[in-house]
Order: sequence, then C-alpha cells, then structure tokens
Amino acid sequence: MAGLRRLRVLGIPFQQRRSHLVSAMQHCMRRSGAPMPAQTLPDLTLSTLPTSSCPERADWRDRLRDHLLRLGPDTRLNRFLGWTSDAAIAKYAARTAPVALIEARVGDHLCGMAELHVRPGPWPVAEIALSVEDAWHRRGIGAALFASAVRAARTRDVREIWVFYLKSNLAIRKISERAGFTRIEDADPAMVSAHLGRSLAEDEAAAWNTAPLPVPVKGPPANLPG
Repeated sequence: MAGLRRLRVLGIPFQQRRSHLVSAMQHCMRRSGAPMPAQTLPDLTLSTLPTSSCPERADWRDRLRDHLLRLGPDTRLNRFLGWTSDAAIAKYAARTAPVALIEARVGDHLCGMAELHVRPGPWPVAEIALSVEDAWHRRGIGAALFASAVRAARTRDVREIWVFYLKSNLAIRKISERAGFTRIEDADPAMVSAHLGRSLAEDEAAAWNTAPLPVPVKGPPANLPG
C-alpha cells in the first residue's frame, strides 16, 4: 500500500489513473477506426468451413487469396517461410486443398485464417497453417485460430498435428507451446518443426514395451543336439 500511495498524482490513485488512461486510449481508437485490443473484441467470431464437403461455397478460395494478399512482407514471410509475391499467393490460393478453413472475423472484417491440411492413410497426420493480418496482431486472434484448428484436427482422428515456423516467429512458438506442442530440431537451422501427438517410432516403442513376454519352453533349444 505504501508503494501505491507514492504513486498518487493530483490526489488520484494509480489504479484509477490507469483506468482513465486506458478508457481514453480506447475512445481514441474507436474514433480512429483502429482495431481494439483482445479484451475489447467481444465480437470476435470463428467459423470453420469444411472445404471439401461444401462445393457450393467455393468462394472460400477468393477470401483466402484476398486475405493473404493483405498480409505485409514480414507476415507473409512467417506464413510462407519465405518471401512470396502476389502472383505466387494467387497461385497458392487456387491450388491449396485444406480439409477445413477457419475464419476469424471482428464484426464484418475478415482478419485471420487458418488452414487445416490432413494427409490421409493408416497414419493420418495434420498440419496447421495460419495468418493474422498486420493491423490485428497481438489481439489473441492467432491463439484462437490455432486452438480451433487443433479441435478440428482432433475430430478427424489424426495421430499427429504438425506446425512449421521460422525461429524468429516467437508468436507462433508461444501459441504452439501453450497448446502442448513439442519442438523438434529441423535440418534447416532457421526452421522449427513442432508436433502434438506420438510419432510412429514412439507408438512402436510403446507397443513393444507393453507386449507380453514370451513363455519359456522347457527342454533344450531346437538347434542343439538333444
């Protein structure tokens, strides 16, 4: 309490001054049309579109393309793990084949998207790729998209979920680690691979460790003279 008393200015307690300052900043942001911080985004909505089962909603490719084209240079670098031109983005949006697309909207504005890709087969593996437009960074939107993509992957009974990102991308590192993902050394020193779930080697080791021991047979071994 002594510390708080020393922070009084013009007779206004520190907590109250901070509240007034935050309110004033939010008022200015509303007047300017700037995005609001996460705690002031009650109208953030996420919607998941299963792309393969909704051919009548094929306009998702246009929305994905337009969203990716709005990304700034650094955000594009983090999304595609390299510098990417507008033409390359348009080609990517026309060819990519995610099993689901998660859209993040604040009001009517599309501000982020996550793609869920699944490799089918006896060992189905998923990969998550997401991006949030520059003006909406540090609002918790990426974490919300990531969590929604993980849930969508779980409903498809995948054995592993992977995410690949640059070492400089601290935001996705924090998001994935909080979700329980484990980082794995990548052959590229600038890259990070992280996964959630057991690998095939881990699954085989677990099966070996839990397998019943063979019952010893009485008598001499079959390859020795009796």
